[in-house]
Amino acid sequence: MSATRSPTAMDERRIVSAGSLQQIEMVSKYSALRDRLRTSGHPQVRMSFDEITNLLPGGLPPSAYRHDAWWSNEDAPESTHSQSRLGWMAAGYTAAADRTTRQVVFTRIAN
Repeated sequence: MSATRSPTAMDERRIVSAGSLQQIEMVSKYSALRDRLRTSGHPQVRMSFDEITNLLPGGLPPSAYRHDAWWSNEDAPESTHSQSRLGWMAAGYTAAADRTTRQVVFTRIAN
């Protein structure tokens, strides 16, 4: 008699990890920023572009310095802004960047 079992969390992780390598690279690119924000314990975190660059493999892309839209707070699964979706939004924060001073204020999203 064979027993059937429902999928476990381990099964779900295997399915997720079988995703495209491109998606896995995006997750790892912004995971250090996400983790820094998650562990900060502060309702607001101010960081310079240089501090963020030092956290990210390959640093910030040129578009982060040139376009306000790069700092948009998008977390929809279909969003192409993986930096927000997998970075600060995944940590529960929004970003407000000042490209002139090269500073970002991350603000915790109220629950």
